[in-house]
Amino acid sequence: MDNEETLALGRRIRLLAIVEVAMAVVLMGAGTSLITTTTDRLVIVGVGLAIILIGFGLLFVRHQTYAASATTANLVLIICLIASIDPLGGSVSSASWSLFLIWPSVAVLVLRQLKYVLTVSLVDLSLLVIVPGLEISGVIPVELIGFQRQLILALMVHVVVLLALTTMTMLVARSEQQSYRQSLRFSAELAERKAELETSHATLQATNTALNTAYDQQQQLVDQMQKLEAPLIRLASTVLLLPIVGLLDQRRVQSLNTSVLQSIHTHRARTLIIDLTGVVITDMRVLPGFSEILRAVRLLGCVVRVTGLTAAVVEALIMNEVDLSAFERTGQLDQMIREVLTSEQDAALKV
Repeated sequence: MDNEETLALGRRIRLLAIVEVAMAVVLMGAGTSLITTTTDRLVIVGVGLAIILIGFGLLFVRHQTYAASATTANLVLIICLIASIDPLGGSVSSASWSLFLIWPSVAVLVLRQLKYVLTVSLVDLSLLVIVPGLEISGVIPVELIGFQRQLILALMVHVVVLLALTTMTMLVARSEQQSYRQSLRFSAELAERKAELETSHATLQATNTALNTAYDQQQQLVDQMQKLEAPLIRLASTVLLLPIVGLLDQRRVQSLNTSVLQSIHTHRARTLIIDLTGVVITDMRVLPGFSEILRAVRLLGCVVRVTGLTAAVVEALIMNEVDLSAFERTGQLDQMIREVLTSEQDAALKV
């Protein structure tokens, strides 16, 4: 039994104790006002006080692990006290037998477990049949208030009614227990699913962290590749050298465009030497894009010198009708570096 069910059982037992005390008070009040004989009054008062003590006893055990068993014993004891009213009073009538009818329903409402309800119902039915039967037959010496046949008929009616109530309470208790077991299974499944979801969530978080780390590493590699794709070398304060080695495709042309223009603006370069000696061009459609880079560099006020042009590249430029004016001057790399550096030195001396 989980904590929630234990607390609910404790609340129901507390309510039962209050009802028992109230019932005992009403029983004593009605008994002392309606019954004229002293013996019967004492019996009613004694039974009422016993029920009050039993009810208060429930309040102290309602949160214990044995609360359900103690409540079952409590109900059985009350039924025994009710069964003792007529033998102790010395007279028997069908009036007290009606008190036997409520306890199976009380057991269902409070305990809600089939084994406890079955115990209370069997004790209740047994005492209703045995004690009045012994009283009517004369085994227990009491005064019969009414004819014997009438009492037997009344007893049979009470037994039939109690059997019907007991059957219905058994069915209700069984249904209640099945519902309780289903709720327990559902709670267990829900807890299992929750644990699985938490595990999946933790796994997803770990995977997401790993993916973010891999993405950051990949982005770092991309940044390094972009730097390697445009390895600008500063030959002088205003002279930059860009050796392009490897495959030149559309993606690399776009990367070159961004990095070259940014470097020229940052270093305030006046001359850019682009060396194509080690470049590999498989798709000649990139040449117009490369030509646009040269025009953009010139718009920034920087002179462009291209070296390392092969016959295949020149032929492709002509075949694709690329504007050759963007290339301005070409030549060998060492010659171009000497010319540019000499020109820079001359300009510095003049200043």
